[in-house]
Amino acid sequence: MPERKQLFAIELAHMNETAIGYCDIKLGQIFESHEYLMELEEIKSFARGYDPQPMHLDEDAAVVGPFGRLTASGWHTLSLTMKLMAEAKPFGATELVGVGVDRIEFKRPVYPETTIAVRAEVINKRASTKPGRGFVKMKVETRDVTAGDVVVRQNWTVMVPA
Repeated sequence: MPERKQLFAIELAHMNETAIGYCDIKLGQIFESHEYLMELEEIKSFARGYDPQPMHLDEDAAVVGPFGRLTASGWHTLSLTMKLMAEAKPFGATELVGVGVDRIEFKRPVYPETTIAVRAEVINKRASTKPGRGFVKMKVETRDVTAGDVVVRQNWTVMVPA
């Protein structure tokens, strides 16, 4: 659980829509999103458009698939991870400008009617060679809220103005 001081700073940023700069961000700082319910029809709709495989589209076919039942596409889960982080506004009015994602790990399948939430922790900072900005690396974990399990883990590098 993040320290109350860190949560308070995040809450203030949201209330004031203040832009948070590179120098304001601290190692170990934690950001959390709201919860999101992954519904069956949304899972199928995403799959039809972007990952049309039987394990994501057809309950009967999914039974003989790798997970024994219909699952959300990992790409769907990653897309929702971005949505939840953008809505959480971890840097207040400062937008999330991604410059890299690495170490994507799909840890567990996400089934219909699973509630997910995202937790990000600042694990590294480095100043840019160009003035006026820096880079922040965050460990981003998407979790099954009910089970408490990490379903996807990845590292994001974002560019943040000074």
